[in-house]
Amino acid sequence: MKVVFLDLDGVVNDNRYNPETAAFTLLPGCVERLGRIIARTDAKVVLSSSWRYLVYEGLMSLSEFEQLLDQHGAPGIQIIGLSPTDEQVRGRGNQIQAWLDANASGLAVESYVVLDDMDAADEFDPHQHPLVCTDGNVGLTDKDADAAVAALLGNRQRRE
Repeated sequence: MKVVFLDLDGVVNDNRYNPETAAFTLLPGCVERLGRIIARTDAKVVLSSSWRYLVYEGLMSLSEFEQLLDQHGAPGIQIIGLSPTDEQVRGRGNQIQAWLDANASGLAVESYVVLDDMDAADEFDPHQHPLVCTDGNVGLTDKDADAAVAALLGNRQRRE
């Protein structure tokens, strides 16, 4: 199985808050690129975004997240889990490692990639995880999507 650890803000949106909707607006092009990654690799998704707290707090379900992404241009995404909370494990890279330690062998994870706009130096050991670091002011680009596909298919290329 291939897995995408998905941050949402700065990946499928451009970090601009919309006061009219009191939310961040998902950008169709970015969501479609995410869908292309999934379609080309048959990867499953683990939410590593702070949006995962909506599930932890019972405000949304994984299937509702799947529907949200489907409605914005990424059909067929299967979300299989959430990274641990900040209270359980500190640091996004450590949370991803904790999820892998708990699930990778049972799910036969063969490859994975992290899609995130966080500065790798702040949150990730650059050698710990295959990371495609998006520009949070732009979101997921074609070049980022290609790098994610390459990482999932075994041609590991780190993109910053």
